[in-house]
Amino acid sequence: MLSSEEECPGGFVPAPAVQSLPKLERGANPTWTFPLLQLYDSEVLSQYQMIFHQRAPNPPLAHFFLVSMHNLLHVIASADVHAAWNTRKEAAEILMPLLNEGTDCWRPVSAKLCEDGGYEIQGIMPAGEEWQFAPGKRVRCQEKRFADGSTRLVALALLTDGQ
Repeated sequence: MLSSEEECPGGFVPAPAVQSLPKLERGANPTWTFPLLQLYDSEVLSQYQMIFHQRAPNPPLAHFFLVSMHNLLHVIASADVHAAWNTRKEAAEILMPLLNEGTDCWRPVSAKLCEDGGYEIQGIMPAGEEWQFAPGKRVRCQEKRFADGSTRLVALALLTDGQ
């Protein structure tokens, strides 16, 4: 689905000003924003799936902003992207992969959303657990669909200062 704010069934939540979106910060145009941003916890996507009865579409869908200079376009499309932005809060709960558990295990942890779209792991690692990424590290996160149909934000890769 590709739509302007006036065309979407149920309407869109107010979009932030393009000037408030995360910036590239490097290269020839450091004040430009990322051209494609994924919105997490999107009310628009929830409305779309409710209206069109798509509780667990295959492939999973996501809500994006497609940014072109001073224009903003909402897009609902496949969720397979890596650039993301959380529109609701600076703090988030993400799932941390646990190591040496014998099976896939995840621990919910607090994380701070960074300006570059990464997350800084907060808190303290409990005794007896081994997290894939240590507290204080910055990670790239991505939504993961679990067997029960739920979708959660998971720590995926370590970010360095240049990323």
